[in-house]
Amino acid sequence: MSLFATLARPNILKLRAYRSARSIATEARIFLDANEAPGPVAQDLNRYPKPQPPELVQKFAKLYNVREENILVGRGSDEAIDVLTRTFCEPSQDEILITPPTYGMYEVSADIQNAGVKRVDLLFTGDTWKLNLPEMIRQTTANTKIIYLCSPNNPTGTVFNLDEVRTLLQSTNAIVVVDEAYGEFTPNSSVIPLLQEFPRLVVLRTLSKAWGRAGLRCGVALGHPELIELLQKVRAPYPLPQPIVELALEVLSPKGESEMRARVETLGTARKKMSAEMLKLPSVEKVFPSEANFLLVRFKNEAAVMAATKAGGILLRSRNSEPGLSNCVRITIGNEEENRSLMQVLGEIL
Repeated sequence: MSLFATLARPNILKLRAYRSARSIATEARIFLDANEAPGPVAQDLNRYPKPQPPELVQKFAKLYNVREENILVGRGSDEAIDVLTRTFCEPSQDEILITPPTYGMYEVSADIQNAGVKRVDLLFTGDTWKLNLPEMIRQTTANTKIIYLCSPNNPTGTVFNLDEVRTLLQSTNAIVVVDEAYGEFTPNSSVIPLLQEFPRLVVLRTLSKAWGRAGLRCGVALGHPELIELLQKVRAPYPLPQPIVELALEVLSPKGESEMRARVETLGTARKKMSAEMLKLPSVEKVFPSEANFLLVRFKNEAAVMAATKAGGILLRSRNSEPGLSNCVRITIGNEEENRSLMQVLGEIL
């Protein structure tokens, strides 16, 4: 019996997934099986790419110290969120649980699937936010199929520790998805080591943030092989174009990894500098602690800040409408010139 027989949608468990030509065979002397036009074309672009490119899967497996069968490669974390929600949430019956304020695509994917959304707001205690674990556990029912966590959390920058995730997995029967899009900024806080212990844990990673390749749209879901196999049924036949695969392999080279670690260090230093400078502005009420490449700042007048920075050609992200974030603005840490320009505009208007 499947480990996920009570969690996955029954029709997905029974589903005979579409088998693309390249999922059946990837090596031959002559390919006449996929109705492709003959080449020659640079990078063999007349051919369909491999659904799960072995070289890329191997790179990710080595990077995250997991087995290849623990990996699903796709179009960033957003595709993984969509596929997870479609795999486990029966429309008009099942639900997800989220912890606002958090990343908005969890709720959007549930809405598209016509699944319910339970919200257990983060608790603000002292200087930061924490999970309301007792309430999350209390509100999780048999129809709560997925609990989504973002760590470090977007937009608060908060990190949830391994013990909190372990408690959720031990106290509920739901799939617990930990979105570690910003995980490279806090490598010692990753829950990836828990994958061997808990089959219902899924970890999301992406090349969009610390790796500096948001335009590639490349990310992975890490999970139990049986869960990954279920997701394989639902995902697109050819999730990544071949040029993206080639570029991703370059990014994941030793040189690319070294550049990523240097970028993380540089952005961390710049974040601390900007935080200190923000606190000197009289219209700043609070700069919240962050473990990612952004700061969440509470101003006395968020609307004035957003209007003035936009007029100055600088786009920030208002979070004013979210729970507990009145007058709050999320500010991405840019390069030195971008950060200096922002502080100059803020200094002039505030």
